Amino acid sequence: MNRMTVRLAATVCAATLGSALTLAAGAAPASAAPASSTTQTFHQSGDLGSTTIGSFGNPCTGDSMSGTASTNLVVHQTVQGDQVWFTLTETDKVVATDVGTGETFTGNVTAWFNSNVNQQNENFTFITEFHLRGDQGDTIGYSEVGHGAKTPSGQIAVFFDKPTTTCGS
Repeated sequence: MNRMTVRLAATVCAATLGSALTLAAGAAPASAAPASSTTQTFHQSGDLGSTTIGSFGNPCTGDSMSGTASTNLVVHQTVQGDQVWFTLTETDKVVATDVGTGETFTGNVTAWFNSNVNQQNENFTFITEFHLRGDQGDTIGYSEVGHGAKTPSGQIAVFFDKPTTTCGS
């Protein structure tokens, strides 16, 4: 998978979470404000450059990958009083070449992020899935599920991150 997607989603999520926390911190009591919702949709296509796949490149070979991606990203946010809920869904069509082997991979990436924030606690969950098939018959699969929650005192009550990579030929 192109970790650019995960970094992009994480960056957008962090920015959205920052906005959500700012909104939640300065929001009026729940009884004083009606709920408001916004949805933003982003479309982007372009060169991925020499973006690494996974932490060390292609998780199956360790090589860097370069290519293109067509991205659709939808962010939805609802604010009511001191509570903010938002989700981010991203889908990508990727064409990337392993610079070491020359194999070209095509496939889809899907990422989803959700967060709930109020003055008492906050939590988030994310899921990333991708499946790429190479023109020489190799496959790269990736699945990741993560979740975190904080208590009113700011202590992390729950956190896990479970990534799984599969390689095939």
